[in-house]
Amino acid sequence: MGIGTVDPQEMLHVVGNGYYNHPGFSTRLELASDVNKWAYMRFSDGDGTDWDIASKADDHSNGLQIRANGTTPVAVFNKNGDLEIHGNIKLYGNLDIMKTYRGIRWGGSDNNRIYQADNGSYITYLSNGKTMICYYNGNTFSHYSDMRLKQNTKPLNKTLDRLKKLDAFTHDFKKDMLPEGLLPDGRHYGVSAQEVKKLFPELVGEASHPTKKDESYLTVNYIEFVPVLIQAINDQQNIIEGLEKRLATLEKMTKAQ
Repeated sequence: MGIGTVDPQEMLHVVGNGYYNHPGFSTRLELASDVNKWAYMRFSDGDGTDWDIASKADDHSNGLQIRANGTTPVAVFNKNGDLEIHGNIKLYGNLDIMKTYRGIRWGGSDNNRIYQADNGSYITYLSNGKTMICYYNGNTFSHYSDMRLKQNTKPLNKTLDRLKKLDAFTHDFKKDMLPEGLLPDGRHYGVSAQEVKKLFPELVGEASHPTKKDESYLTVNYIEFVPVLIQAINDQQNIIEGLEKRLATLEKMTKAQ
């Protein structure tokens, strides 16, 4: 049967646009194309919001798009078969991506990913060119620290003097300043990132607000604080041992008099 054509090529062959809506409802389903060669299936909810599933004829580079209000791609199945998400994702369950590697990649490149290596033991996280590689032994996460993997090593100097200028405290997070779930409940131990930046700048980073482009907050690498604390304890112990030797010498001199 042909609609808009006298030469139907299928059992139902429609030439031109058309739509379907249920009597008594403002929502409708539309099948159409436009002058730019986009063919789409449009779902209108009646309050001015349209959702399209669209593809462009003779140009597969645009992929199959899910669009909001006719123009903005929300999701795209590209010509390589990958799913691209344009916007935020809320997951109410598990997300598994099993293709090039077992894991998740975001940001459009391998610069941001979490994945599991072939032996099932390693998880690597890369973000903005910074890399953190962890080894999971079934109970805990560990970091590579073999001296054979390190170069340009330099001793830590004046760690005790610098740490004495830092104050540690307990605190609550202002949870309303970031989206739900990003700041934990309860009481926490911490330091001021602003103060740490003055003394140990390598331990401080910056994280952008998830939804406000011009807003960011300082972060502290608490894990790498451990070597700093170790060195400070060693420095302090050297001072104590030096004082003990001086005291022992003074005691000997006193007894000899």
